[in-house]
Amino acid sequence: MSPFFTVTLITLAFLAAAWLASSWLLRRREQRSFAMIDSEGVDAELSQDAS
Repeated sequence: MSPFFTVTLITLAFLAAAWLASSWLLRRREQRSFAMIDSEGVDAELSQDAS
């Protein structure tokens, strides 16, 4: 294998790993914010029932 091919392969692998990590982190952050919104909505409904 030529050095150019090796460098290209490593660069592509690094970019793919960075893209997968960022998409996974964004997906986890969205799930966490959805969970917070859900719990706030439930809290609001409970306080209305109590009053």
